[in-house]
Amino acid sequence: MKFPEKYLLLLLLGIAGASCKKGPAEGALPPADSATATYFSTAQFVADQVDLLRDQIYTLEKIVELNGKRDSSIVALPTENWAPVLREFLAADIGQSKYVGKYRFSSFSDETTFTENYVYEAIEPKLPVRRMMISADAATHRIKSLLAEMETGNFWGSTRKKLYYAPYKIIQIQENNTALIGADKTFRVEYRFLINRTDEE
Repeated sequence: MKFPEKYLLLLLLGIAGASCKKGPAEGALPPADSATATYFSTAQFVADQVDLLRDQIYTLEKIVELNGKRDSSIVALPTENWAPVLREFLAADIGQSKYVGKYRFSSFSDETTFTENYVYEAIEPKLPVRRMMISADAATHRIKSLLAEMETGNFWGSTRKKLYYAPYKIIQIQENNTALIGADKTFRVEYRFLINRTDEE
C-alpha cells in the first residue's frame, strides 16, 4: 500500500513526536522472548531519525543510477523530498508482534570496529524482509548502521532490495527487478551527507 507522500511524512513525524528518545540512543535490542515482545522496529528508528534531523539543514550529494546510467546532484535536507526514501525503510520494518518467532536471531562482537552486531534472518520463505543486520557502538549502543535485504516475487517476476543507512553518513537503496516478460531493471539511489560530524557527536 502506498500512502500519499504528505501523509506519509506526517505519520513519521507523529510517531517521532510520540516516541521516547531511547530509539537511536540505545541501539538494537536482543531477540523477543514472549508473544507480547517485538523485534527491532525499523519504522520507529527512522521516525526517531526524522525527529533528530527535521529542524536542521544538511547538504547531501544525491546519486541516482538506472540500468548503469548515473547522475548526481547536490540537495538539501529538508528541501529534498524524503517520502519515497522513508517509505522503503518503513516496508522493511519487523517490529510488530506478528513477526516474533519468524526470524532467527544471532549476535556477535567486532573488536576491530568496536561494535555489537545483531542479525535477523527470515525463517519463513515468504517473508519480504529476508535479512536485517544492525551494528551498534559497543560503548554507547548508538546505531552505526542498518542493513535490510528484501525480496518479493510472483509468477511475473521478482524484486530484490538492499537498504542501508548509516546516520549522518549515507542512505542507500538498491533495487533489482527481474521480469518474466520484458527487460530486467537495476536501480540505485544514494544520499551522502556532506558534513564534518559523526553520529557520536
